[in-house]
Formats: sequence, C-alpha cells, structure tokens
Amino acid sequence: MFKNILKIFSKQQQKEEEKKELSPLEQVENELHKQYANLEEKESLEKKYFIYKKILSLLIKKKALLAQSSYIKKASTLVNEIFEDNLYEALLYLNGIDTSKFSKEYIYEIYSFQALLYEALEDFPEAAKSYKEAINLTQKEELLEEFQSYIQRYQKLLQWQKDSKDKIVLDDLYTIHERVAIEDLPKSATSLENIALYYAKSPKSRALGKRYFKEVLKIYKKLYEHNPQEFSCSYIKALMDGVELFMLTPLLLKEVQKLLERPNLCLKNRVYLLERLKELKEKSFIKKSRYYSDIFS
Repeated sequence: MFKNILKIFSKQQQKEEEKKELSPLEQVENELHKQYANLEEKESLEKKYFIYKKILSLLIKKKALLAQSSYIKKASTLVNEIFEDNLYEALLYLNGIDTSKFSKEYIYEIYSFQALLYEALEDFPEAAKSYKEAINLTQKEELLEEFQSYIQRYQKLLQWQKDSKDKIVLDDLYTIHERVAIEDLPKSATSLENIALYYAKSPKSRALGKRYFKEVLKIYKKLYEHNPQEFSCSYIKALMDGVELFMLTPLLLKEVQKLLERPNLCLKNRVYLLERLKELKEKSFIKKSRYYSDIFS
C-alpha cells in the first residue's frame, strides 16, 4: 500500500514538474486546447456559455503574452477576470491612449486586443469594427485567421441561443442600431427599453433585460452622435438608468459627468439630471465601487 501511495505521489510530482517546465504561453495554449475540447462535449447553453467566457479570458491572456506593445500588457493586468467593470476599465485605458505617434504594428495590436474585450462584453458590432480597423492597417495572415475565429465563435453563440429554450435571436438584437433607419431609432429605443424593464422585474430574466438595455444604450449613443442637441438628455438618462436599474458598470457615470460638463448640452433637463447624478453618487453600491474616486474626482 505504501508503495502505491509513493507511486501516486511520484506521478503527481512528475506532472507538476512538467507543468513548471512549460512557458506561460505554452500553459495558456494547453488550457485553450482543453477548453475547446470541453466546449464540444457540453450540451446545455449555460455550460457552453461558461466555457466560451473562459476561452475569451485565455485568448486575452495569450494576446497579452504575444504583444509587443507595453500598453496591451498594462491593459491585460486590468482584466484579471471576465467581469464587466474590468473590461470597461481596460477599454477606457486603451481608448485614452494617443496612438498618433505609434507604428502601425502597435496600433493594429491595440485594435485587435480591443476586439476581444468588446467580444467579452458581448458588444459584437464594436468587436467587428475593431477587427476591421486592425485589418485595414495590416493584412497579416494571423490577424485574418483571428477575425475568422471571432466570426465562428459569434455564429456558434447565435446558434446556441437560437437552439435554447429562451429563443433569443441575438443577431437581431445586437444589430438593431445598425440596421434601422436613423429616424426610426427613437421608437426602437423606447420599445426595447420597455422590454428590458419588463424582463428586469424578475431575477430569472434580469440578465436578458440587461442585454436589451445594452442595445438601448447603443441606440441613444448613435442618436446623440447624429444630433447632440436633440438627444444628449436621452443618452445621459439612459447611461444613468443602465447603472441604477440594470447594474451596468459605474464607469458609465464618468461619461455622464463628461457630458454634463458641456454647457451647451441637455439644457432642457439639465437641472434634473444633475440632481439625479448627485443622488446616485450617494447610493451605497456606487460608494462601494472601487472606481468611485476615479469617477467623481
């Protein structure tokens, strides 16, 4: 019996030593291979979705290990886990970098890294846009393959959703702000917002309500960019609703503050929105946010 215990211990030790010999990149690639195999075995949407998120986390780590840019390595340290706040923080950091003096190599790396972050946030139009920006800078074969892998992951996710009991057609949901004519977008936003609020009433469907509301935010952002004077109030209100009602990242309040600092915007409801922001600032879940001092500094 003692010999058997020694044998088991010896095998475990050997496995640990083999693992230690692998480089960080090799360890990530091995884990990716394992998770891709796991993905094929799972049947339930919940389990597939969990592994899909795990794969994205590993792809982010792999890209950071391969990157030449120190900015990507810094951004990757902000994404310890696939949590919404971490992803937003990394994107805010990358979006704030002045890339005008960078080489094309550095800029395309940043775009392709942003694409993975957007995909993890399930903002597929922005992910595709970032990949296309990167491809415009370089026609590198590995980048084209990466973009193709993204398309395959997205199509699989859509298929899983369509096959699930919820029958959510995400392809329609995630592209409304791109497919609908600009004059019809306010009506689409109102309809989606009502649906989001309906689903948010139940804890079981809250995640679905959150998905709908993310599309509402995209629509109001597009409307604001099209006509700032007319839609700035709607966009600011939607950003605050996202944080307060749907528990989206408090980092969205940074955008609210920035917009309200502009004296020519949202004249109609400015006083109300400033008062609401003041009240929101005092809510306990905002005060507990690790971004509190950064947002309201």
